[in-house]
Amino acid sequence: MNCSKSAPHQRLPSARRVRQVSGLAWRVLAAWVVLIAGVGMGSVRAEVAARADFVHGLVTATESGQAGRALSKGGEVFDQDRIDTAQGARAQLRFSDGGLVSLLPETTFSVEEYRLGAGGGEDGSLVFGLLRGGLRTVTGAIGKGKPDNYQLKTPVGTLGIRGTEFIAILSPPGTLRVHVGRGKVVLTNQYGTLEVPEGYNAIMTEGEAPRLTEEGPVFMATGPQGDLRTPVGMVRSDPYNLELPLAGAPTPAPASEPFLVSGPGYYMLAAALDPLYDWIPNTTAGGPGYATFDTGNGALTSFDDPGVIELGMGGAAALSQTVAGLNWGVLTDGSITLPSGVRSYAQGSPNPAERYLPYIIGEVATAAPLVGTLNFSLPAGVTPAAYDNGGQIGSLNQFDLGIDVGTNQYTLDMLLTMPSAAFSIAGGTGGLTDPLPVFGFSNTNISGGGCTPTGSCSLGVSGFLTTSGSAGIAYSLNDGNTYTVTGVAPLVQP
Repeated sequence: MNCSKSAPHQRLPSARRVRQVSGLAWRVLAAWVVLIAGVGMGSVRAEVAARADFVHGLVTATESGQAGRALSKGGEVFDQDRIDTAQGARAQLRFSDGGLVSLLPETTFSVEEYRLGAGGGEDGSLVFGLLRGGLRTVTGAIGKGKPDNYQLKTPVGTLGIRGTEFIAILSPPGTLRVHVGRGKVVLTNQYGTLEVPEGYNAIMTEGEAPRLTEEGPVFMATGPQGDLRTPVGMVRSDPYNLELPLAGAPTPAPASEPFLVSGPGYYMLAAALDPLYDWIPNTTAGGPGYATFDTGNGALTSFDDPGVIELGMGGAAALSQTVAGLNWGVLTDGSITLPSGVRSYAQGSPNPAERYLPYIIGEVATAAPLVGTLNFSLPAGVTPAAYDNGGQIGSLNQFDLGIDVGTNQYTLDMLLTMPSAAFSIAGGTGGLTDPLPVFGFSNTNISGGGCTPTGSCSLGVSGFLTTSGSAGIAYSLNDGNTYTVTGVAPLVQP
């Protein structure tokens, strides 16, 4: 007889219960694996390739397989994102390697591959895509040490770099036009390879090898008459978007814009081709003063700010246009009087500096906002003429100006095209020299032309805000030696 106590009875789990617990554990474990993997994949995709420095209009960024998101200033752009600009919209992207890409309206651009690398970009690589529209870019660190690591893919071929600045536009579809502002680019398709030097234009189409051409890329800006086209590196026969008369009758202003009314309170800027004036180089300002306008065509006939500036037209009224509360044009027959002297202008003068005096005038705002940001661009379809001291006429194709009212800082994206060269500023920044509503600034971060090294050319800008919410500017670009380009422009807010 066994008198020892038996151990307490322990109920063993059934096989079914074991299977239930095991199944639950595996499901929990699997869920954690999926979650961790998802977080890991998300962190890879979330690497920021660029941020938007400037956005005007509707611009969307889309990740593959996802819904598009609206892109605004400061917004992030990721590796493998697609960027679309709507009609009339533009964007400027600043990449982490320091490169800049400015997108034209109705453009589809993609970041197909972006790897910054460990050396700040010098050992990195990138592949961009351009499906439609156009862009202007100033390359960053990627590609400088290893040019083959930079590539732009298009439907008609690829573009590689041997330099730092170019414009590429697909127009019409199936045709890529390129202008090289600085350095070189290499165009390649299945029919051949072409190296395009600085200052040259090239074309690449389906079914043909790339080749050099006299016709540069075409900017498209939607205006009241539809899409207007202005070749880069070439001059329109009518850079003012007017029929310029050789002499005599003035050109009427557009019927949709009311003429300015004669009276006091006007501010005027003029841009000369010689150092006659001493505020911002080659530009002068006057006002508020009394302005007189022709009631038949809206052209400025005189401006008087006693003791400061006096402008008088001769027998032919100035070529002029009225836009957004601004009258702007060119004095081709008349004189300007300042304390420092009198200068006469005549269209047939043998001295190019005495043929044209661009001017812009409007009612100056009496006050400016205290906070916020003001963004200005050229009106749709308007490409104001630019004049150099060699007698050539070009055009101002882009002038996107942002002013942070609180900090008195500005940002600038500009493209100025002359027959012999193109000058550009991408992402220019600095401080205003005068408080609003009248302002001035300068910038030396200019690419193209003979501006090598960076800083050898300078741009001086004078401007004022109007009671209509627009802005007028006069500018002078100098290469530090003997070459000067001047002009004026009306600017409007989006």
